[in-house]
Amino acid sequence: MVLLWLTRRPLPLCAVGKGGRQKAQDKAQALTTAPVTGRLLRHLPYTLASLLFSAFYNVADTLFVSHGVGDLAAAGISVVFPLTVLQGAIAQMVGAGAGALVSPCLGQKDYRAAGRVTKSAMAFFYTTALGITCICLLFRTPLLRLFGATAEILPYARTYFTILAAGNVFSTGFSSIIRAEGRMDYSLWIWLLPTGVNLLLDWLLIYRLHLGIAGAAWATVIAQAASFCMSVLFFTRFSCQQFRGVRADRATVGRILTLGLPTLVQMGSLSVVLVVMNGLLAPRAGTVGVAAFGYVSRLAEFALAPFSALCLAAAPIIGSSYGAGLHSRVRQTVVRTVQLGLVYAVVAVAVCYTLSGALLGIFTRDPAIVQFGVYCLRRLAPALLFLPPVLTVSAYFQSVNRAKSALVTAGALPLCLCVGACLAAPLGTGAVWWAVPIAAVVCAGFCGALYIRQAGKRKRRAL
Repeated sequence: MVLLWLTRRPLPLCAVGKGGRQKAQDKAQALTTAPVTGRLLRHLPYTLASLLFSAFYNVADTLFVSHGVGDLAAAGISVVFPLTVLQGAIAQMVGAGAGALVSPCLGQKDYRAAGRVTKSAMAFFYTTALGITCICLLFRTPLLRLFGATAEILPYARTYFTILAAGNVFSTGFSSIIRAEGRMDYSLWIWLLPTGVNLLLDWLLIYRLHLGIAGAAWATVIAQAASFCMSVLFFTRFSCQQFRGVRADRATVGRILTLGLPTLVQMGSLSVVLVVMNGLLAPRAGTVGVAAFGYVSRLAEFALAPFSALCLAAAPIIGSSYGAGLHSRVRQTVVRTVQLGLVYAVVAVAVCYTLSGALLGIFTRDPAIVQFGVYCLRRLAPALLFLPPVLTVSAYFQSVNRAKSALVTAGALPLCLCVGACLAAPLGTGAVWWAVPIAAVVCAGFCGALYIRQAGKRKRRAL
């Protein structure tokens, strides 16, 4: 509980001295001065690499378990995945809410206020993490059954989830705060090191020590602990924020949760979508369908990573520019982000259609699972073309502290996906897959209209 202890006492300003603090502050202020497109493209490799490592980090267990233990064990991980997403969503909620508050503070050069936000976020998260762990352990079996675990899958899912829940205290969402300081390089290392640790330990514990699915879970927990230690190192040694004399603040915690709620809804609703899809598939396609959709979900993480990377690269620029009163720079950042997202979407759809079989073959050699997975992936792929405006507008509202609008845009897509899938289910599994791109089209139009409306209001107020 190192970070919790740190929140109870003043932290040093920065152990690297005045020169180091000035360098860190210069990096933060570049968010409001450097050319938008250049800054986006400069940040993008770091944020993309971070998310790809994050996605591979999540995929690693499934990959090693599918080959080293079997498809039933891999299906167990797929059942647990929505719950782990929900746990991670809570951490990301705190981190994203804090990052959204830190960015305007840095734009205003108020480093002490930024420190107050970060310490409040730490105090809240690590105080509640233990409670979340206890709830997960007490109700693990009912939760797993609710999330689609069959009698065959349940033993694997229970073993995996028990260990992950016990290590929940090492989950951190503070990379958002680090990115708010413009430190995309350090944010990358927070994912690079744990991913390497996870891969090494997966191989060692599953193939050499023969611990099966339990080995995969322990590898993940130890990797999370490595990420936790790196977060501690950053805030105590390299941050530009001023922590001396700063205490956790209840009002600040409330603002963090308000602004972080859209992230929780966005990530948490992903769990709901996965549960709904598993529930629809289990009686119609059995274990094959659940396993195939689990593999498709992992591939979807990689496909969505560049979209999320663009939004993560844009968020600090939008937040700092907004805090500095540079509204034209904010609009320019939004437009550039959508444009770059559309370019990627075209490439991603082409890859999904041409290489779907080869991609699924990475996870399994079962021809029935591969065939069903290809069928799913090719029908889901068109939705990618309509995601850039949805994700960008949601990131924009969160970055400019428009909590209600951010919440609406974050929840719109998952809501449409669940409703559309349930309505289409009586028509067969094919109709369920086609409901996904239709929902994406509806949400893209809605988010675009909401952004134009809000931008028009701000322009009229300026006149």
